Amino acid sequence: MRILMLGNSFTTANHMPDMLAELTGAEIVQHTRGGERLADQLNPKTKMGKRT
Repeated sequence: MRILMLGNSFTTANHMPDMLAELTGAEIVQHTRGGERLADQLNPKTKMGKRT
């Protein structure tokens, strides 16, 4: 199973992707960047949105 995590520094600073991987045994794919908003991550016109 693969899980996609979208987030910002709150996600990575607390090691949430690593903790979730340990709890579930899943492969975690993360698209995180400090200060990033969800709207930018889902907007295909932004660099992050294209990647997501």
